[in-house]
Amino acid sequence: CDSAFNFVSSFDRPSFMLRKSENSKTHLPLRYLSDRLKFSTVVMDLAEDTDGWMWMFQERTGLCLINDKQKKAVLWSECPDTRKYGLNKGRIIVNANEGGIWINHDDRMEVYRVVRKNESMHVFAEINLSHLAQAGEIVSMIYEDKQSRVWIGTNLGLYIYHAKTLEQIAAFPNFGYVSDAKSNEKGVIWITTLDGELT
Repeated sequence: CDSAFNFVSSFDRPSFMLRKSENSKTHLPLRYLSDRLKFSTVVMDLAEDTDGWMWMFQERTGLCLINDKQKKAVLWSECPDTRKYGLNKGRIIVNANEGGIWINHDDRMEVYRVVRKNESMHVFAEINLSHLAQAGEIVSMIYEDKQSRVWIGTNLGLYIYHAKTLEQIAAFPNFGYVSDAKSNEKGVIWITTLDGELT
């Protein structure tokens, strides 16, 4: 989400967005979404799309698209393409370089690139790491750098794929619990792990 937005989420209490301008803050309680779902919104992660749309991962309901100006919400289960993938559990959303988002699935070692077409969502690409997964391994971080490499961190290791060809570039299965990745102006990638190391 860009710097104009802050999001506040509270478990089983109303979540809301704050839209900041130079002189004011606007409270956006997302009631149209919680009223439709029949329980409070519990947002795990979010990212901006275009034309006023925003991607959101919600506890219990999974991936959804919202447009606050239009007071619209689209759930993954309402779109034929995403319904096939069962995008009901996840907590990581990052913007993809070529449009759309990269997301995880909490119960599977799989990462998807999902795009919006008008008011519908579609799975554009899938990276399946299940053949590499160790017992209990889950995706903990996703990052796409300027060279179109998708860095996928887990609670045990690190895997790198090409965003366009989906070919594996490198694998470090015993890297440790990867918590974040960032790049500097020179394109150097910094990886942090929960044991306090910066690589």
